[in-house]
Amino acid sequence: MSGQIFVVGNSRSGTTMVARILGRNSRVQDLRELHFIEQMISGEEFSSGQALARERALELAARLISVIRDGYFYGTAGEAYRADAEAALSSVEDWPSVTAAQLFEAVRFAEAKRAGKDIPIDQTPRNVFYITDILAAYADAKIVCMVRDPRDVCLSQKGKWRRRFLGANIPIFEAIRSWANYHPVVTTRIWRQAVRAGDAAASDPRVLVIRFEDITADPQGVVQRLCTHTGVAFEPEMLNVARVGSSDRKDETGASGVDASRVGTWAAGGLSAAEIAICEKEAGALLEAHGYEKSGLKSNPFGILLWWGLLPLKMALALALNLRRVKNLLSWARKRIG
Repeated sequence: MSGQIFVVGNSRSGTTMVARILGRNSRVQDLRELHFIEQMISGEEFSSGQALARERALELAARLISVIRDGYFYGTAGEAYRADAEAALSSVEDWPSVTAAQLFEAVRFAEAKRAGKDIPIDQTPRNVFYITDILAAYADAKIVCMVRDPRDVCLSQKGKWRRRFLGANIPIFEAIRSWANYHPVVTTRIWRQAVRAGDAAASDPRVLVIRFEDITADPQGVVQRLCTHTGVAFEPEMLNVARVGSSDRKDETGASGVDASRVGTWAAGGLSAAEIAICEKEAGALLEAHGYEKSGLKSNPFGILLWWGLLPLKMALALALNLRRVKNLLSWARKRIG
């Protein structure tokens, strides 16, 4: 098969923007966030190399096709796509014997082909924790790992729940889950683990680490680097990416191009001095290692103590609302919190 692309990184770090940019290439199909690893199968099962039972393979493939065609929030069990699932899996040489990795690959390429393209993109951020597994499964994989200022990540994560009320087609449960997920300690520790995972794999030539801020500063230069890395020709149309709304604004109808105004928004407000202080402390040396300067802001100790006091409650609520999204809870927590 042709090459395949994975755009990974901490959530709210620009993975969607980069996937959309690459998806404007005439050969590349952006399949959006698939959440196959961890949510549909465990990471351990993905990397095991063990064959799936035929019926389970068909169910997984049909569900994955539903997520691709109907959207992550509205994908179904996929019964309507069973015939398409079987057609996709028939491309696997040993079918009906198929591993999870083979299934994932076969469906993605079949869906790209259906759209008239030959290179699929999965833009699931959490795959940053499975870079090694993905590279082991797919020799032709190219990974783009996104990094963004953790304070902007905190600000975006803090307001993510508002997207539902700014025009995004997001279920109310997801808005509540997004609200529960934010806490400056947890959000920054997940950022830290995601950055470490990307840095650990950066020596592999199939992995390219890109800062969100560098794309906004030099869109054409960085997109050309992305094209060289992923093996596709640069096409000027790739720069005319639609501007999608964020946690504090609606989609800009008709607007296109990389939006530089999303850099450094944390400094204009939205985070308290306590949240900034916690973020900078938890980010540690990785903050400056990736070119982000500390603010030097001083926080009232009571503000910091309040956030730490809220931590057990927020973690318990987030855990309860995220249980159905993971197959192996201990592995999920270990990879994110360390």
